[in-house]
Amino acid sequence: MTDVEFEPVIVSMGSAIVALRPRDGTIAWHVPTEQPVSRFYRVGTRLFAVTGTRVICLELRTGHVLGQVEVGFVPDAGIVSEGQLVLTRGGDASAPPEAIVCMTSDGRRRWRGTLTVEGETARMTTFAPDGKQRSEITFPFHAAPVGIAHRDAVVQPDHR
Repeated sequence: MTDVEFEPVIVSMGSAIVALRPRDGTIAWHVPTEQPVSRFYRVGTRLFAVTGTRVICLELRTGHVLGQVEVGFVPDAGIVSEGQLVLTRGGDASAPPEAIVCMTSDGRRRWRGTLTVEGETARMTTFAPDGKQRSEITFPFHAAPVGIAHRDAVVQPDHR
């Protein structure tokens, strides 16, 4: 089996992403990270690794880093949907405004959203990659964990 044909087992070891060949346990590749990896997501042949407020996009079989994106928040939940990755954080009045991001399989932002809180009112606004506002809503604010649902998938956040 050549390196191109195998499907690696991916592990995070402190501040490194390590790919192992499942047949014999040898290390196929590794990528050091500036911060520990908190979550992995697979989108097609790509692997997204969340490290703090940064998301690293890698080619799964080779470990080639395709890009890194600063998302502006520490994701609490994420879901892969239609070949894209959506990440979000919980509702916290003191958190930075960046609250949700949708990334393409090549590691680019498709859209992003903010959540701001004034008193007991929250405002969620979404933006195109060029910063142009797409939509906005307001609703009563209550600090709470976040969840994501799309089609048959539901993701609840880790409880800290």
